[in-house]
Amino acid sequence: MVGAAAGGDGERASVREALPLTSRANLVIALLAVTILVDLIAAVVDFGQLSLLQGLRDGERVTFAEATASDDRVGTVGIIQLVLLVITAIAFLLWYSRAYRNVIALGIRDPRYGTRWAVGSWFVPIVNLFRPKTVMNDIYRGSDPEMAYGDPSFASRPVDSLLHWWWGLWIGGNIVARFAATSGDLESATTIDRVINAAKAYVASDLIDAVAATLALLVVKKITDRAELRRYRMTGATEGGAAPPDAAPALAPPST
Repeated sequence: MVGAAAGGDGERASVREALPLTSRANLVIALLAVTILVDLIAAVVDFGQLSLLQGLRDGERVTFAEATASDDRVGTVGIIQLVLLVITAIAFLLWYSRAYRNVIALGIRDPRYGTRWAVGSWFVPIVNLFRPKTVMNDIYRGSDPEMAYGDPSFASRPVDSLLHWWWGLWIGGNIVARFAATSGDLESATTIDRVINAAKAYVASDLIDAVAATLALLVVKKITDRAELRRYRMTGATEGGAAPPDAAPALAPPST
């Protein structure tokens, strides 16, 4: 694992060119916008099932058709959320990988993690609770259009609190969703109150996910704007032929 995480000159040698980031970012932003909408719909659907369960507990008459319809709505929206999560995750990782490679190409002389390890860390238990956020911090720092090429102090540069809030909500939402999934298993639930608590957790999870997706959208947008401005200032290259705002060239990589 140590070898996989190592950066340094070998990693820089394998990353020679900063590639356009905007198209990948736009796809991620669009998918996150859809995710926010679906999460809000899921919260409404889950709240409807919560109300039904509470009514059942309180002795209200709930027909089989009503219960089945509620279960069908919850199941359908859940499948949509899962499919959307997979698609969005793939698009996000493609953006994330290129963003990290770009900051290496544009001036991080001694990257702390290899590009493969930066992506692979998302799939390693325990490590995925902190390492992807550490890499994202470096992406944010390395995309600063005002940072000098090869700045040795880049790792100590400040990180926008937006990234901290996004990561905290992402982790929190996953914990709440895991609690809901285990508590709401009808085969293992011993009381209706336990199922009701799980339904409350699903509503909370949907709302937390919607906020986390909103913050993720803002993170992707902010980093991409910074990174593309830095890429333009360092190389003069743009995506689509239009220069970014405030794009007067101010920095240049060392001549080779």
